[in-house]
Amino acid sequence: MVSRYRVGSGDSGVKILLVLWAWHWRVLASLLPLFSPSEKCPENKPPCSFKEIDHCGRKKRCSGKMKCCKFNCAKKCVDPDEDVCSLPKEVGLCLAVIPRWWYNKETKSCSKFTYGGCAGNNNNFQSEAVCRSFCPDIHQFP
Repeated sequence: MVSRYRVGSGDSGVKILLVLWAWHWRVLASLLPLFSPSEKCPENKPPCSFKEIDHCGRKKRCSGKMKCCKFNCAKKCVDPDEDVCSLPKEVGLCLAVIPRWWYNKETKSCSKFTYGGCAGNNNNFQSEAVCRSFCPDIHQFP
């Protein structure tokens, strides 16, 4: 008697091989972040005044090499290889008027700016204290 699900026996064998191949690569892809040291989230836990809206999580994933991290008072998509404190100020695309802080690497200080409420980048902090905790190399004035 010939088994219906024997590997290599017509369509059934091809389907089983495809399922096993897809499962194998899915398992390997899920383990890959465990072995990549650059895939770490920032470890800073700032003194947040309030919890912000999460931008990612189980149902909303980050694209490309971005990683969903607890960052700057919310879960946000963060590039683990990117220095947030070196990013330029970005007011965003929307028209809200939200007072925020950004780190200016030229002056080595945190500066206030008005955030539009959407888009922009992660060099965008809810307070000067949070900005200072993420970017501690700040010029100290006498």
